[in-house]
Amino acid sequence: GEPSNAKDVVPDQWAHICTRDAQQTDESISLVYKALEESSVPPEEVRIYNWPPVARILWHNWRRLNIRNGILHYRWEAEDGTGTSWPIVMPEKYRQGEFWRRHVDWYGRHRSCEEVYELMEREVYWPRWQIDVQVWTQACPQCKEGRNRGWKPPKPPDLPKVKKKSVAVQTPCV
Repeated sequence: GEPSNAKDVVPDQWAHICTRDAQQTDESISLVYKALEESSVPPEEVRIYNWPPVARILWHNWRRLNIRNGILHYRWEAEDGTGTSWPIVMPEKYRQGEFWRRHVDWYGRHRSCEEVYELMEREVYWPRWQIDVQVWTQACPQCKEGRNRGWKPPKPPDLPKVKKKSVAVQTPCV
């Protein structure tokens, strides 16, 4: 159920609540969300004629959509048939943030489109997301500056592997 008090909400719950609320207020996703809540059968094509393009694309993928714990998900299947996952159908207001979270790694290295695709495809979805990733990567000021100088970002350093059983860390209670 819903948390009874704001201080009872942990960060994952905040993310869940924010995502759910953003989906339900998103111009395109909300139409599909409400229709899916009403029936497992897609609305007739005449009913969606005036829907925004993103909503119509989602409608065409109706069989891949599912509401899980109040959030709309899209069924993703690996091309080689090795796996299936349920990425979140990402509301418009969070899409660029999701891109930037994956485009720049912990070392400040800017990832290529292909690397970002691999990181995103199992976790988030919206119609034509690969095109957005390509446009945003090409528009990235640091990437653009690097391309103009013929610079390629360095690979992150190889960190030494640590055996899990060999490290014991104790921290004092604060």
